[in-house]
Amino acid sequence: MPQFPTENIFRVNFSSLAPEDIKAAFRNVKKKPDEKLSLGVYAREEIDLRVGLSFSYLNTSKLHDKVKSQYLFNPISYGPCQFPTLYFCYERMKEMLDFTSENYWTVSITVNVSEGKSVTLKSDKIYSEKKAFAVLRDMKQRETIKISSRKIVENTVNKPEPMNTIALVTSAANRFGFNSVKTMKIAEELYNKG
Repeated sequence: MPQFPTENIFRVNFSSLAPEDIKAAFRNVKKKPDEKLSLGVYAREEIDLRVGLSFSYLNTSKLHDKVKSQYLFNPISYGPCQFPTLYFCYERMKEMLDFTSENYWTVSITVNVSEGKSVTLKSDKIYSEKKAFAVLRDMKQRETIKISSRKIVENTVNKPEPMNTIALVTSAANRFGFNSVKTMKIAEELYNKG
């Protein structure tokens, strides 16, 4: 690693170009860079460069003639940070290719709870038409419930779309209850870790 004089070098840490993040970074300037962190960055650059060049050469020389495609250009590039992205793309593509459309039914009923007031209740997805009608039949037979209307709706589960930022944020909100800021911060941290 090249040697540089360090007496007038300051370290500012930020990973986002948002104005508030840059201002916070300058408020927390460190007098001297962390030598171990700097060496780690340097080592990672060297490894990324050497591994990337080696695999790009290997891919280009060995795979180019075997894989003929309109999307294949010279050279076939490789970088270590591409692995996680490639994995996510592969998993999403696999989901899309393996997807089988399914019909499901939902039962909704409107119940009168008092004079002029009603509540509409809707079931979860029911993947059997027979079961959906059985639920509706069961509701009709209950004497304690005054149902003013009932409905069965048939729907189809749609094929998943390719993952983009909006789909990522929506999926994280639905599965983990994360807001968009937290999701993007985690995605950025994962990206920065390689």
